[in-house]
This record gives sequence, C-alpha cells and structure tokens, in this order.
Amino acid sequence: MYTFKTIQWGIQKTYNTKYGKDFPSMEELTANSVFVLTNSEPLIDFARPTLHKVVDIGGIGIREPHKLNTKNMMKIERRTRKDISDDPRLTAFVTHGGMGSIQEATARGVPLLVIPLFADQSRNAQIIQKYGMGQMLAKTQLADKHTLIKKLHDVVHNKKTRENARRIAKMLAKRPFSSRDKLIKHIEFACKFGELPQLNPVGRQLNFVQYYLIDIILIFVVVASVLLTTLIYVSMLLLRFFNSKKIKTPSEEIAHWKMAKRSINNYWLNRKRMLNLENDSLERPSLPKRRYAGPEDEELANQSDEYAFD
Repeated sequence: MYTFKTIQWGIQKTYNTKYGKDFPSMEELTANSVFVLTNSEPLIDFARPTLHKVVDIGGIGIREPHKLNTKNMMKIERRTRKDISDDPRLTAFVTHGGMGSIQEATARGVPLLVIPLFADQSRNAQIIQKYGMGQMLAKTQLADKHTLIKKLHDVVHNKKTRENARRIAKMLAKRPFSSRDKLIKHIEFACKFGELPQLNPVGRQLNFVQYYLIDIILIFVVVASVLLTTLIYVSMLLLRFFNSKKIKTPSEEIAHWKMAKRSINNYWLNRKRMLNLENDSLERPSLPKRRYAGPEDEELANQSDEYAFD
C-alpha cells in the first residue's frame, strides 16, 4: 500500500476542519482498524513480510469481458480498457503501469510493455519484467525508436513471454479464494467481532531504540570493543616480553661467560682473604664447557675453552 504524504496531509486537513483537531491521524486510523484492505495480488507482486490484518483483494474490480466487434477498425462511442484487454486478438498491451492495468492484463494473460511515469508504476513495471510477462521501457527512451521497436518486438513475438503471461492468468483464475470472497468474509467477520487486538503487532508500542534493537546492539558493540582492546593490550605485552628475551649471539655469550668467570674468581679471592688461607684449599666450582651447534666462526668456537675454569 502506498501512502503519498501530500495527499495524506490534504485528507488529514479536511478531517481536522470537519471534525476538529482531535481527530486521529491517518496512521492511527489505519493501525487501529480491524483489517486493512489493499489493492494487491501476491501472485503479481514482490514477496514481502506482512501482517494477518492485511487482506489483499487486488483485481476485485475486474469485470466479465464484453465481446468486441470482429473488424480491426471500428466506429464506436466508447469501449472500456477492460473490454479491449479481453479481446483475444490483442497480442500486446502498452500501459503506463498503473495497478489497474497490470491486474486486468495479467488476468487475461496478455503480455505487457510498461512505460512507467511516476509513483508506484516503476515498481509495477519491474514486477512484470521479473516474472517474464513483458518488458519495461523507461519514459526517457521513448525518443529512441530502435529501443522501442526492440522492446515491442520482444513482447509480441517472444513465445516465452506469452507462456508466462498465460500461466499467471491460469494461476489467478484458480486461486483458492477470490478477492471478492476474501472481502466479503473479512467484512462479515469484522462486523461480528469488532476490534481484534490479537492482530495488532507489538512493534507499534515500541520506541525507535527498542524497535530497531539499538540498545542490544550497543551492548554487543561495547563488549566487543572491550575484548578487542584487551586482546591488543595483551598482544603488545607479549611482544614486548619476547623482544626483551632475544637470543644472544656467540660473541655476547662469550662475553657473558667471561664476566661470570671474573665474578667467581673475585668471590674466591675475597673468601680466601676472609679466612686467611695461604693456600687455596677450597675447591672452586667450574663452569661447564659450552659449544655451539650452529655455524659460528672458527675463532669463536675455539674460544669456547675459556668457558671452563682450571
């Protein structure tokens, strides 16, 4: 269902003038109604989420066809669009894409060339093109005769297009419930039971934040941000720790062991002085010999003997 704001404002202004400013808005009237009847047919529309209170009665205004004259050229006072679309000699129907024209042509299995002008007509044209019942021609392409001829030729001579149009017509004719039956049954039901709060969606009572789950999304965003920040911080600490424990080169290892040797020698010299020992009777510990498994210089490898103490 399409609601044009400019039309809606005009209707609302008329109601407010006649019944006062306290008259409910169009949105409120629609939301509180028992059923909402729409001029839509699911078989020739895009699939979409809907409510149980929305009743599609598209095509309810289609009348039984009236036979036309058999001549190609006729002088008549007036013939309705419906009578023309029902004529079996009609091979294609060029229309601006209004929902009435779409429903009448599809009900009779007539291929369509849709030239949308405004409002919902572009959407209707895309429906026809999606289900292979015709072609869509932009109004800006009307001056291009080659494109116009190509589109019209495809609508008239494409066998697949005509088969799709006829298949949709058969589906519409074999619907489990006609638009007329649905209208009558739902109106009778509404008159008998009145308002049906069971069909009102709870989303009408939610504010913007609740309806679009913004509060829930914010919680997930905050938790994810905290986890990501913690992960980055821990990763930086680990990188800093491992960088401080980098592997020493052979030269650095030799310098380390030499320093250790001097420290031990100084320790025993100081202990000897403290004990007044003339001879070094205490056995000094020795550092183990350490050799490299990697490819080091021969000079550095030979110096590994200095790791041990005499």
